[in-house]
Amino acid sequence: MSFSNLEQLYRQVIMDHYKNPRNKGLLQEDGYHEVHLKNPTCGDDITVQVKVEDGKLVANKERRQ
Repeated sequence: MSFSNLEQLYRQVIMDHYKNPRNKGLLQEDGYHEVHLKNPTCGDDITVQVKVEDGKLVANKERRQ
């Protein structure tokens, strides 16, 4: 695979994730661990939820503000 093909594939993946976000939205369910992160230098504000079963990550959700 040439560099230009790889670059095109990367752009397609980025656009797909932009148009069809995954794991967006928080849940009010038991079993999720939640952390809120805020970076005052750039203004990033994100809440992340993860669900772990038997030592494995089985689900994650996020909300950005």
